[in-house]
Amino acid sequence: MEILLYKKIRIPVIRFLYISAVSFLCYNYDTQAIIMPTIIPIRDLRNTSEISELAHKMQEPIFITKNGYSDLVVMSTELYEKFAQNNRIDQAIFEAEKEVEEGVAPVSLGAARKKLDKEYYGKV
Repeated sequence: MEILLYKKIRIPVIRFLYISAVSFLCYNYDTQAIIMPTIIPIRDLRNTSEISELAHKMQEPIFITKNGYSDLVVMSTELYEKFAQNNRIDQAIFEAEKEVEEGVAPVSLGAARKKLDKEYYGKV
């Protein structure tokens, strides 16, 4: 069964395959390989510098478990920004699709370019 961990954050590079409450496999679209995610117990959060190095080196989420259950996700700032950017793009696409479903007429590429040129560059 394939799921996404967060409803609002779609992950284009890594897809998570659900196995159990704490076990996930990750499919990395860049390398086209199934990889095991990094899962560590909450007591290991004392080693903050090691976790920081690991997060920056792997550029993947690190899953933190508490009493054997998934509790937190730690990731580098760069990876978070990538996820946030993808979320903003996905949200814009979702809103545009919703407008079309509600009956708003789509705008052609040419008309959109003319409007943007006029608005941002003063071109007519």
